[in-house]
Amino acid sequence: MNIEKNQMPQENPSGDWPQWSNLVLTELKRLNDTVIELRKDLTSLTIEVVQLKMKSSLWGATAGAITVVLMLGIGIIKGDMNTKKDSLPPIQYSTPVYPQYPTQQPQNVQPQTSVDPSKINIK
Repeated sequence: MNIEKNQMPQENPSGDWPQWSNLVLTELKRLNDTVIELRKDLTSLTIEVVQLKMKSSLWGATAGAITVVLMLGIGIIKGDMNTKKDSLPPIQYSTPVYPQYPTQQPQNVQPQTSVDPSKINIK
């Protein structure tokens, strides 16, 4: 708090409240004025930031458009636009072939074994 020495009320053991209340009210008014000024400054800065964002986006779009126009112009001048159709083979897309697994087990199917069960000696 920026209170000068001459603004300070003299200490009084009886507690001179009217002097203190005037000092507090004066300081509150000063702080309120400062806050109002800061809000005005903040508003103007916000407006400036928005303006700069708009300008930068316009400059970016302009630079991109100029680049596209130059690239198309160079392509037309050189004659490279759609004249080299055979330079790359066409892309052929194929669908992958996955093995088909049965969803159900076939019924009445005997397991196939290479060993004759009658020749097995189980002891």
